[in-house]
Amino acid sequence: PLRPCGTQNEVAPESDRPPGVPGDLVQPAALRDLMAVDVRTVGSLPGLVPLLAPTGVGRLSLRDYRADLSGPKVKLFLAMLFLFTTHWGAELTCYSLFLRREIDLSWAGLGFYMAAEFVAIVAVLALCRAQLDRPERVLRLASLGLVASGAGQVGMAFSTLWPSVAFRMLHGAGDGLVMVIMYLGIARLFAQERVGGNSGVARTVTMLGTATGALIFGPLGER
Repeated sequence: PLRPCGTQNEVAPESDRPPGVPGDLVQPAALRDLMAVDVRTVGSLPGLVPLLAPTGVGRLSLRDYRADLSGPKVKLFLAMLFLFTTHWGAELTCYSLFLRREIDLSWAGLGFYMAAEFVAIVAVLALCRAQLDRPERVLRLASLGLVASGAGQVGMAFSTLWPSVAFRMLHGAGDGLVMVIMYLGIARLFAQERVGGNSGVARTVTMLGTATGALIFGPLGER
């Protein structure tokens, strides 16, 4: 049976500890390193601003955005994004612990495993771009993406390495298709002059879905 995902303050087993580092400092130290890298990366972004092309700006009212978001198609689209991204919260809270404990991956192996998904995503984006100009195939791609993502998510629970990697890539391919449909939906459902603000709404919905999934699946993983 699968062991619980554990808690944030859990002491790492001795075999998981870097030399000379106490078990209860492994997670905070790793978090500090990741946050330092993140801060340096974000801090370097303002230096790229002069490289951007000049862009005209205008004043828009919230009434315009409310009108954009009031249509039934838009509401259905945003609801789909919210429900779909709840599984990202489950992955963020539990899946890396599953890989460490059940498949016994090293830290480097964990990185390669997670990278396999993005290989599948890039491959899907390259293969499906020619299909997006045909409206009759968009719904088929969306359905295929949801099925592949769900089937891959189930298969990722295998505790044998290579079947799990294969299902991880299937899951990534499905997620890649859904991401394409998400951006295509934003482009087609919203007026071009307000696409930036409305895409921000869509991204906010995906973050809320991820956060909701983490709040739901995190406690479930401890049982």
